[in-house]
Parts: sequence; structure tokens; C-alpha cells
Amino acid sequence: MERHSLFQAAARLIAAALVSASSFSAAAETGQDKIDAYVRASLLNNVVKIDSVKDGLTVTGMGFIIGRFGESIWVTTAAHVVFPGFIEARAAHRSVSDLKPATGIVIHRKDDPTDYALDAQPEIAIGGDMAFLSVRMPRAQVADAWRERVIVRNPDPDDPVWIAGTTSEIIYGTAGAKIGTPTPASPLNIDGLVGGEGQSGAPVATALGFVGMYVSSDGERVIPIARIERAALDARRPWQLSDAPLKALPVRICFNVSGEIAGQMSVDGPRGRHGLDASRCAATESGDNQLIMPPGEICDPTIFTLSRDPNQMRNLTCSVDPAGLWMTDDNIYMKVTADGVNGWLVDGLDRSPFGWARGKLTGVLPDLFLAGEAQNNNQISGNLQFSPSKALANFTVGTTNYRLEFHR
Repeated sequence: MERHSLFQAAARLIAAALVSASSFSAAAETGQDKIDAYVRASLLNNVVKIDSVKDGLTVTGMGFIIGRFGESIWVTTAAHVVFPGFIEARAAHRSVSDLKPATGIVIHRKDDPTDYALDAQPEIAIGGDMAFLSVRMPRAQVADAWRERVIVRNPDPDDPVWIAGTTSEIIYGTAGAKIGTPTPASPLNIDGLVGGEGQSGAPVATALGFVGMYVSSDGERVIPIARIERAALDARRPWQLSDAPLKALPVRICFNVSGEIAGQMSVDGPRGRHGLDASRCAATESGDNQLIMPPGEICDPTIFTLSRDPNQMRNLTCSVDPAGLWMTDDNIYMKVTADGVNGWLVDGLDRSPFGWARGKLTGVLPDLFLAGEAQNNNQISGNLQFSPSKALANFTVGTTNYRLEFHR
């Protein structure tokens, strides 16, 4: 879970990730690259180092946080990290249900010197070399800096991957591995992944999130993240991880506009702002985008999330935005402010021939109807016709008609 108070810690994580041996390109220039670098660094907040004692010696493995329940953090790891004899029992087709957990299990987090202890016995999960640990981490003592949106279910082929943890530190391992082409028999193929002793239980990460957990240097090397999720849910453990945002891909978005637009619109996308061409299309990116309108004009919707389809269309309903300060050549001022979804309030007109007035505008833009009160206990009514830079008003105050032309 992200917290704004952790920006300084996140900055330290970014610096550490950037200096890891060949683990990330130093040529990160675009906004998306900077986002990827921040996410990749902050993913290490989810990783833990697990020390235990076997035959009098300290044995190290890794794991990662999956959720919180009360005063405890839940962690998943490879079962053989905390259950000595697990690999041998499975190889001999023996039951693992009677295996005893390791002794002296201690959990460490990145940049935190505290030794955290378990508050219950480790549990072997059904479905592979997986286990779940409940770790005592009171909310009052531990900031929940771990990320929730970390699941990458369908990584793109050739995406770089790293093991998020080494034998001695919570840092990224050696670069060089990448996502391979999935097959029906092996939906998660990773080419060139090399792990070693002490890395079992570590998440395997792209720049966006976790694709699985490293468990072995041969056989099934990585357990897909979806299988770990299913095991946790079947065991009724607090799985609080969700899908990571997808990497932004180039998208051409075109707009079908209902109404008139006089100015130039643009789209603010994940990698910057893009102007619309003569066909009212823009080259932007998938993900969250915002339509930037010229002054005095409004469209609905202005915020939209684009899929990764390369060509997309959106329908827009556009009109003048009447809100703002209007004035005549004779310095008669009129202020218009929004009032709810389909209404506007008018105030001012102090220098007009009939004195001050205020009221409410209703109707369908660009033609609105005014009803309100004016100076000397008079009633005011009339029509206003708006364009982006001009408003024509025909008012009736008492029994007298007035015609005013405003601009802004």
C-alpha cells in the first residue's frame, strides 16, 4: 500500500535500483520510463528476506508480501525455504504434511533493521512449492509501504525480467532474462533466467510488477503469479494484491464531435500532450488520458481510459462553456458560475441601465434562459446566446426590454 509520506524512502529505492549491476538502462528519458523506474524500485517494498536455522547454520531465502490481516503481514515463499526436506519428500513422492518447519525463522524488510518473528507456524500451500507465513508487524510500528497493484498476468514477449532478491540483499538480481513466447503447456516462459541459492521464494518481476515466484534452478523454475493467488484464496489467506497498470502502447484516438468547437483541442496522455490533427485525431498512448479544451469550450467526457487497441474512436458532446467573467464595451460586467450539472448562476450587471441583477440560467447550450431578480424589486428574464468569446443577451426588466452584447 502506497503512502505519500514514503516519498523519501521511494527515492532511496530508485537510486539503489538504478545502480544495480546492469539491471536497468541508464538512458531512461521519457515520462513512462521514469514511471517504470519508480514502480520497479518500489516493488522491492513487497520483498522480504527470510532467515532460518538448518543443522546449526543460517539458511536464507526470499518471499513477498501478499496482504495484511490485523497486526500481521502475510508473506508467501517457496515451501522448501521454511520446510527442510520438502524437495526430497516431493521427489520421493512422499507426503509433505508431516514435515516440521525450520527453527529460528526471522523476516527482514528492505531498509529496516528489525528482526520480525512469525506469530504462527508456516503453512504449506496446495499446488506446488509454496508456503504462507504470518508475520507480526503491528500497524503502529510498521508503515505499509508495500504496493498492491503488482500482478502482471500476461507479460509481453521480450519484456525484461529480474529476480527481485539476492542471497544477501533485497535488490534486483542479474539482468539478461526476458519473457519468452507462451505455449499451452507453459503459459509463462522465461528465457535466460538464472537463479541461485538464497533466491528461492523471490518474486520474478518485470518493470511493472510480479509475474511469478522463483523456486528452483531446474524443473519448474517459476510459479506463475495466478497460481499463487489461487493457492492463497483457497487457503483463505488475505490476498490483497491486484493487477498492475499495463504498459502504455501507442494509440491513435479519433473524436466524433457533436456540437461546434472553435479552438484547438489536445490530449494529455501518459507520455505527454498531443495535439489533434484536422481529422480530430491524436497519436497518444493507452491508459488514462484527458482531453484539454480551449478556453471557453467544454466537452463531455474529458477523461477516458484507452485500451491497447491501436485505433480507437470516442464520441464527444461539445459546447460553449458560459462560466466566467463577461463584459460589454461600456464596462458592464456579468459573472457566470456553474450550478450543478445543467445550470449556471448569473450575478453582477451593476452598471447596467437597470442596476444589479442575479438569477439562474437554464436550457441547452448555446441558448439559455435567465430568470431572477433585479434592483428595485424588479424581476429579470430573458435569453442569452453564447459563443466561445461572445454572448448576446435580450433581457426584460419590469416592462422594459434591453439588448446587451458581452465579450470575454
